[in-house]
Amino acid sequence: MRQRSFRHFQETLEGRRGRRTNGHVPSFVVGFCEGPEVPIGGGDPAFEIVSTSKEADEALLSLDLLRWAEMYLCGQVDVRGDFDAAMASRSILSDFRPLLWA
Repeated sequence: MRQRSFRHFQETLEGRRGRRTNGHVPSFVVGFCEGPEVPIGGGDPAFEIVSTSKEADEALLSLDLLRWAEMYLCGQVDVRGDFDAAMASRSILSDFRPLLWA
């Protein structure tokens, strides 16, 4: 995967964190199996989302919450730390796609 993908991922989530929640989502880290750890927000992370496969990396980069859930249920994505904080952060982790829900 290209470094640009990880940078775009980080910029997207940082932007959503500011716009959608006014920064009221705790800081966290996303760790990719075949890439860097990407910090979101400043300060100590409340939780970490960790990928264990290339397929899970691709799911995380897609920002598709359903794919994230599938990877979590398959054991290819793990959440470490404050699970409640991770669930409260859902508003910045997924794209709004009205046609998917129509």
